[in-house]
Amino acid sequence: MKQTVKQKNRGENTKILLTGVFGPFAQDDDYGSRKDNPMELFHNQVTRVQGPFSLRVFHRTFGLSMIEANIEAACTLLEFPTLERFIAEIKNNSYELIGISSIVVNIKKVKKMCREIRRYLPQVKIIVGGHIASMNNLDERIDADYICKGEGIRWFRKFLGQDENAPIKHPAMSAGFGLRVLGLNVLQKEKTGVLIPSVGCPVGCNFCSTSALFGGKGNSVVFYKSGDEIFNILCELEKKGNFNSFFVYDENFLLYKKRALRLLKLMQKHNKSWSFYIFSSAAAIASYTMEELVQLGITWLWLGLEENNSRYSKLNGIDTKELVTKLQSYGMNVLGSSIIGLESHTPKNIDKVIDYAVSHNTDFHQFMLYTPLPGTPLYLEHKEKNTLLAETDVPIPEIHGQSRFNFQHLHIPSGQETSYILSAFEKDFKINGPSLARLIRTMLKSWKKHKNHPDKRVAKRVKEQSKPLPIIYAGGIASMIRYYRTNKPILGQLKLIWNDLCSEFGLISRILASLVGLFAFRIICKEEKRLAEGWTYEPAVIYEKNKRARKLEKKKLFISRIKLPVYDYKQVLDKCREQMETLCHNVEESYKTSKDKLDSLLKKHHKDLQSLVGSSQYRAEMKKQIVNNTLLQIKKIRQNMKVTISTIQKNIQNTCDSMSKRYLYSQKQIKQTGKHIYRNMKYIMFQLQKECRTIKRTFPQTF
Repeated sequence: MKQTVKQKNRGENTKILLTGVFGPFAQDDDYGSRKDNPMELFHNQVTRVQGPFSLRVFHRTFGLSMIEANIEAACTLLEFPTLERFIAEIKNNSYELIGISSIVVNIKKVKKMCREIRRYLPQVKIIVGGHIASMNNLDERIDADYICKGEGIRWFRKFLGQDENAPIKHPAMSAGFGLRVLGLNVLQKEKTGVLIPSVGCPVGCNFCSTSALFGGKGNSVVFYKSGDEIFNILCELEKKGNFNSFFVYDENFLLYKKRALRLLKLMQKHNKSWSFYIFSSAAAIASYTMEELVQLGITWLWLGLEENNSRYSKLNGIDTKELVTKLQSYGMNVLGSSIIGLESHTPKNIDKVIDYAVSHNTDFHQFMLYTPLPGTPLYLEHKEKNTLLAETDVPIPEIHGQSRFNFQHLHIPSGQETSYILSAFEKDFKINGPSLARLIRTMLKSWKKHKNHPDKRVAKRVKEQSKPLPIIYAGGIASMIRYYRTNKPILGQLKLIWNDLCSEFGLISRILASLVGLFAFRIICKEEKRLAEGWTYEPAVIYEKNKRARKLEKKKLFISRIKLPVYDYKQVLDKCREQMETLCHNVEESYKTSKDKLDSLLKKHHKDLQSLVGSSQYRAEMKKQIVNNTLLQIKKIRQNMKVTISTIQKNIQNTCDSMSKRYLYSQKQIKQTGKHIYRNMKYIMFQLQKECRTIKRTFPQTF
């Protein structure tokens, strides 16, 4: 495997496939997927035990989009494919480079993907990157040509022989997709964009794999160093993606105070009322006033809450409980993040550790196991002490931070950590209630405190964010009150929120929200039943081509995608067309035969009726028999036609299947032909039914 990169100008038309690993994800399989490690950040690490109240949303592989936007090449993005979809992509398309992004636990999937690439595109260069690049002996584990460790934009630029130091372009990306709340798929009118000012974190906690991947303690890769640069990028993203809020993927955005305050001045100058969802350390937050944070648009903070006696200095001297309460009182949602299994944690004090974390009553709370991932200082520390567990004892797919330790803990016996982290989630949910209710509570505080803020930007932002409060969010609280009607502690919390909402928004809000709550309660019960039956949520496949890739596709002749000789392709299509024509002929013959039978039957019917003689009673009985016999014959004709149509439909489907299996690229034409024939059959059936109705109308009403 080549670890170094040679500069080679490959040209703008270099065909590159950038992909993530294949799914499905929320299941146990041989490739490393785990049911307790779904492809959902919140349902995986934050709201995992909250059942129908869990926040369900997927996030894209933003690194791949950043790379695609910053290299001169014909790029195709493929995210969340199934294995079959990935194989179809490499089987039916030609590429020069394939880049795979992955985390450590998905190494088996990367290995399988490399094997399939070698099978169908042996000439392709395979590049593997992401957190998996930090693994020891990765080149011996997978069949890749290059390992991209660290920041991928400059790596790819160098590999392609392009300017490594060219300005970083920022693509317009939505923060999440597939939002599902209380059992309902939510269509978001106001989109949240993504801003990535830098990667890595100079604080450099020894367990942080992100910090280690981009240089470790004291280092980070900063894309936009000034507030002016970030402001200009945000203006572009606002225009391109119609975003009014941004999830800032920066490990400690507020750490660069000069940059943040410059951004605030520009926002004030140009009357921008953006809102930001950020990651931050308590020390960085403490360096700002609450009013600065509010005016800057900080709406959501992801905050580490390790106890003060831990080995991490970023919390020293800061009362995090007081800080969280103060942030929430100013209308800022807080997602607390706590680690289970630090060096000081023991079976005797673990309950106190969890109680301390839960006592913060943050809007959301993430719990993760203390895990020495490859590449981190913590991993090297345990390796030197020979306390890392063998992969045979704890397989790599199990070290995702929600299941098992991959090291021998000083105090906690192996296996107990699984129950401890589950206990943390359950206790937070039991004591503090659904995170969605806490979120609404803090949003209401924001509305009450800032709706008449002297800074019109702040007032405008808060009013926009609070639009769902009077009816939709209040309805959510009403549904939770119904759900928790027998749980007095949680019911009391929910009623306080409900009373505040009704007091603030009045009688109409109470009435409409109650109706919404009744509907939502029924949906919640259905979602709860669905989850109990084992239902899982999987992301949709994302497939995108950039402008250069689409341009090449237009230039390329369709026949060039066929790997078999042209005459073979023509022969297959001719054979398919011949079969379709035969089916058409059969349909026409069937229709003609049925029509002739109906005409003959109608003539016979009238002839029999006219030839009736004898008494009136006898003629009536005979007439009844003739009519019944006619109806019986019509029924048989209709049944025969239905059988014929069903048989032909199956033949069409069989033809489509057999042809598409041999030639996937001709599947579309075959299916379109089949649909055309089936539409004609439906029309013929309609005509037959029309003829039958006409005959019925000729019968006497008495019959």
